[in-house]
Amino acid sequence: MKKIIVSAGLVTVSAVGLQALDAPGLTRLQTAKWWTVSAALRGFYDDNYFTAPKGLEQSSLGFEITPYLAANFPREQTYIGVSYEYRARYYADREDNKWDQTHLFVAKFDHKFSPRFNLTADDVFTYSSEPELLEQTGAVSTPLRTDSSALRNRFTAGFNGMMTELLGFEVGFQNTWYDYLQEQDDVVSVYNPFGLSSQSALLDRVEYLPHIDVRYQARENLVGLVGYQFGVVDYTSDQPVGLIDNGLVAGVQDPFDTPIPGSDRSSQSHYLYVGGDYTVSAQWTAAARVGAQYTSFDDLNSGDGWSPYVDVSATDQYLPGSYLRLGVRYTRNATDVAGWTQTLVNSVDDLATDQESLVLYGTVSHRITPRLTGNLTGTIQHSEFQNGIYDGDVDWFFLTGVSLDYKFTEHWSAEVAYNFDRLDSDLQQRSFSRNRIFMGVRATY
Repeated sequence: MKKIIVSAGLVTVSAVGLQALDAPGLTRLQTAKWWTVSAALRGFYDDNYFTAPKGLEQSSLGFEITPYLAANFPREQTYIGVSYEYRARYYADREDNKWDQTHLFVAKFDHKFSPRFNLTADDVFTYSSEPELLEQTGAVSTPLRTDSSALRNRFTAGFNGMMTELLGFEVGFQNTWYDYLQEQDDVVSVYNPFGLSSQSALLDRVEYLPHIDVRYQARENLVGLVGYQFGVVDYTSDQPVGLIDNGLVAGVQDPFDTPIPGSDRSSQSHYLYVGGDYTVSAQWTAAARVGAQYTSFDDLNSGDGWSPYVDVSATDQYLPGSYLRLGVRYTRNATDVAGWTQTLVNSVDDLATDQESLVLYGTVSHRITPRLTGNLTGTIQHSEFQNGIYDGDVDWFFLTGVSLDYKFTEHWSAEVAYNFDRLDSDLQQRSFSRNRIFMGVRATY
């Protein structure tokens, strides 16, 4: 199977193709005509492309080719935008399957029925093995890369309106589907000694998140709100993530042991929160949602309980062509750790149910000169395992990227980028470091 790999540097700091996701508004080229085409050629060095622990790293030089196509259809009341990006990456030092590929499709829709009522929707389809690309909008569930890829599709829709001059509402829905193509682990580890739990068993799921907010126009530039959302995490795999030791010989795997399917970790959550949207100016905006989340598990007797819920962000377009974005999130998320050092367990409640994660993130894009732009991104994630044998153990995940983009002309540019990823885990044989360097040119028309 061909694999799909996308660098965090391409996603967060350098890809023209993702500006609709990562930068405020459209570029001048995107508004000048209805279509945009670009192609990039970059060389790279990756010193740990499988995110292996220290001493087991595999490194490679290589190059990538990235065509991109986008179309934007702005109208007086409606906007429709679509884009597609394909990336082929060649690893010179890899013995087998030297070519990796990625596909990313984005569709956006916005319609204003009147000054009071507005409908938005977007869909993002991703095919990748890079954790940061699969988890763009929240905590990273699986910081480790494997030699297999995953599918993810996220659909979001929202409808908001004003019932009076001061009182309004917003209803929305988000659906996210994950399908990991690794049916069985190729690497036996301390957390999977018999190769029993695959990424598919641990992480295949469908997430549903409808919400409703009641909004109050406190001032011309300040909206307060109170809201509720209902979350469902439906694990879809019947593959086992472990075995309950029911055999004749304790501690020995035998045919009498009961398999624990991945679907046993399915859960439901209720979110209650207050917050607001604050518009300081056309360039400076902020949004906050703060409250609590109650989670219950369908097939487990433990793990139910309350946890904080926080989603705060701010964006400042402080100069033409320059912006700053900061944010913090706290919520529960899926994890790729089943939660024991032996495959055999005493009961299903020995499972690690999920994680509670605090995520701090930021992006700065600064136009140093009319031709030269610098970008800096960073994410810090603190994730604590919930329940099971690793209850209370912690993952620290760090992502940092820096790049420089120099425009020779409106259509031609060159870039250099560096990314550093680091996972520090309380779990043995899980921590890793990864360095990536990129240099290349891009043409955009």
